Amino acid sequence: MSGDDGACLPRSACARLAYTCDDRTVQLRTLLGPEERPPGPDALAAVGDFVLANSRVEAVIDAIDARHYLAPSGGTLLDLRARSVGAGDHLNQAFQAVGILPRDAERYHSVDRIESPEGVALVFRGHLDGRSEVDLVTRYELRACEPGLRVRSELYYRGREPMAIFLSDAWFWGDREVTPFAPLRGQGFVHPDLDLEKLGDAFRDVPFLAAGSQAPPHAAYALVDCERTLLASFSSETISAAGSPRRVLMPGDSASFERFIAVSGEAGLHGAVALALEVRSQLFGERHVRVSGRVLGPGGTPVGGDARRIGLLFYEPAAGAKLPWSETVPAADGRFSVTLPADRPFRAEAHVLGRALPATWDFSTERGDMSLDDWSVPAVTRLDVTVSADDGTPLLSELVLVPATPTLATEVDGSVYGQFAEAHCAPYLGSPHGASPACNRALVGPDGKASLLVPPGSFHVYATRGPFWTLGHSEVTLEPGSSRALTFELTPLLLRPTGALSADFHVHGDASFDSTLPERDRALSFVASGVDVIAATDHDVVTSYASALEALGIEDQVRVLPGVETTGQILFLRPPGSDLPKVIGHYNFWPLRYDPALPKNGAPDDERVEPGALFDRMQAYYDGAGVAQLNHPFADDELGRDTGYLKAIQYDPRVPVPEKPDDTPAGQLVRRPGGGRSNLEHHAQEVMNGHDVEQHLRYRAGWFSFLNQGILRSGTANSDSHTLAVEVLGYPRNLVFGGHSLAAFDRERFDADVRAGRMVGTNGPVLTACIDTGNGECRGPSLEPFAPAAGALLKVRVVAAPWIPVEEVRFVLNGSVRRVSGVTAVPSNPFGIAGTLRFEATLALAELVSEITGDAWLVVEAGVALPAHADQDDDGLPELTGELPRPTEKDAGFHYDSIVPFALPTAFTNPFVLDLDGGGWKAPGSK
Repeated sequence: MSGDDGACLPRSACARLAYTCDDRTVQLRTLLGPEERPPGPDALAAVGDFVLANSRVEAVIDAIDARHYLAPSGGTLLDLRARSVGAGDHLNQAFQAVGILPRDAERYHSVDRIESPEGVALVFRGHLDGRSEVDLVTRYELRACEPGLRVRSELYYRGREPMAIFLSDAWFWGDREVTPFAPLRGQGFVHPDLDLEKLGDAFRDVPFLAAGSQAPPHAAYALVDCERTLLASFSSETISAAGSPRRVLMPGDSASFERFIAVSGEAGLHGAVALALEVRSQLFGERHVRVSGRVLGPGGTPVGGDARRIGLLFYEPAAGAKLPWSETVPAADGRFSVTLPADRPFRAEAHVLGRALPATWDFSTERGDMSLDDWSVPAVTRLDVTVSADDGTPLLSELVLVPATPTLATEVDGSVYGQFAEAHCAPYLGSPHGASPACNRALVGPDGKASLLVPPGSFHVYATRGPFWTLGHSEVTLEPGSSRALTFELTPLLLRPTGALSADFHVHGDASFDSTLPERDRALSFVASGVDVIAATDHDVVTSYASALEALGIEDQVRVLPGVETTGQILFLRPPGSDLPKVIGHYNFWPLRYDPALPKNGAPDDERVEPGALFDRMQAYYDGAGVAQLNHPFADDELGRDTGYLKAIQYDPRVPVPEKPDDTPAGQLVRRPGGGRSNLEHHAQEVMNGHDVEQHLRYRAGWFSFLNQGILRSGTANSDSHTLAVEVLGYPRNLVFGGHSLAAFDRERFDADVRAGRMVGTNGPVLTACIDTGNGECRGPSLEPFAPAAGALLKVRVVAAPWIPVEEVRFVLNGSVRRVSGVTAVPSNPFGIAGTLRFEATLALAELVSEITGDAWLVVEAGVALPAHADQDDDGLPELTGELPRPTEKDAGFHYDSIVPFALPTAFTNPFVLDLDGGGWKAPGSK
């Protein structure tokens, strides 16, 4: 507390805590192989990391040189799980910080090991990142029998000026991973928006902080201050922080923070809350009671074992906002038990399929442990579905349910106790970010069968295998307590060109810090969506899905390219005119070598480097030639971090990129920060990402700007799917041409065609275009310039499943729409097989380019008409000039919108790069 001398040890935390058990085993070891990694979707332990374990818990602290996510170094709590059946790790990371700026986080440089009869401990020594005048030492300790870690951090300030600090643990939840919880009136699972420029407004004092997983293997966490009755904290779905009160340090001042971090392996939050209240009982003498009961359905049948069927929320009622304290999922026999503070009035609320029932339980905890009367809840309906191909083969596919008149979405939607309500799940079949069924979708397994719990009402029920199959449809009305069986038969449509594979180059599963879709379900979704090739691009961790595909027996139906989405977290970049530091956005790289023995399964460190230096670094990690993709280039920021590089540097597509670097946004693109590659040397750029129409128009404008300047990069279309339902896998996707097949898949040749732009992006329509050179060759799109022969013909063909609308074909020359051709064929039966051909024409290329002087590039687009848009804020990027209306049940696009909400059917080719004068191609926008 007077400066780190490298030898003095912080005292053990939480001195008044004591636990007993028969198994007194406790150990501290260094992880030697990937087989020692704890189970769980977020487990990232690698060789060299530290493991602390007893009979109840297992914790992993990452090695100092194996940093992860937001922390500048290792020495952070990386994995934490209960050692019980069905338990696993759901923690991304918890690390020490004193504020939100990059220089406010810990950077450790050494570690001491302590092993004694009382327990084991690790002491990490260091300072704040880039601030050597602030010593920081943290002790992680595990004792026998204890359900968590004792942690103490000590800080000493050697500076000369006053410094404001908030000594805390920062918990990086990552969005959608777990459900952070704070027992606060009007909050609980729902937290106010976190504005980093007004962070002080978000602080609250709480008795403990907690969080719970949404999918097995389960984990729930709780943090309790061991010295103070209240924690200073703020919470969001992305990050929470909890610690000692904010204060100002004077030169020579010190600060400390002691806490107990507990973990439970039970489903629901109640196990972690019980541990937190037990800790507070030992430390502060607070009383708590055990409340038990049973939930029954009609006829006395037990109800439980599934959070979708029943969840119970316990809170203190009030005339204003409720004060939640705990939540639980009854066991399969309907029984439950929760720990609550004593001497308070309580109300229990049952949630069925994400909706609170009107009937509640009222009781008081004044009399000690108690058992409540049996509670009856109404029946739900069961829907049993069988899906097969037209030859009778069971079909791995997806189900989608949408309210049908007279049922309203507001009557059947749901959420996780108010969290994730923005997903608008109607009907609510399960957490939108969890396993199948999720939101209003469900997977049909390889046996062609699925069984769902559904709220009563009228629904459109769809069975889908992706855009190259017919769409199964049935409209049903489900009564309370009833069961209904549906059978669908789907037919493959001859839409995909011979020698083309469909590919999605941006996909996430539960290894990402912002996804909880289990690896098994993610693997099933590859096939259910009809995608042939997947680039596995989890955030900052390499994944392959090999074991899941093999276990499911579907490894022959899809090819997975192990990769990564590099995701900068530590703010460092200061583009011209920027008041605050930034990161470089997100990039995808594939294929990489998957090695679970290495940190992040072999992904490189991607912090504090500009894109060019990152491209240099990635060369050693590719497993082959490799592809680098610029993701969502103008996407909005998340928690102060730009997710698109062009947005981070404020690139204006109207401004030319200079030949040499300068102090302008465009001048940043040609910088060579590592002395090797420039910031522009990605191979591909996302032109479509998910269903966001306005962002597609913006990404398209940026891509067109580059093409006009001779910066030729292939354009891709990817789902960026993190879930089963919120972002739909394969919408959009790419059709990669070049004589490819799954049976004889050649990864190097496939990736070469991706880099060369021999592909079409689509979220439904299948667009093919080629230029007939007159010598028997019809040349498709690519980044390779060529001189078309006199009399060259452009051949265009558009086909689509009958349920996918197509209105027009657009011909774009040098960034401007030169011609629009209408599509008149409208299939009479959206669920049939007829009417797939929507447009076919042969045009004289000379007619399209007649007004062009110099050379050109041509892109062909097909789909519905583009919505009205304009550059309303004069930044070179378009905005929609009105809201996009959702189609109604009477509209032609209703069924498509049900499968791909908010999207507009669109397809685009990569460019034809036309050397019109035969003297070598010169970009139309060049000087």
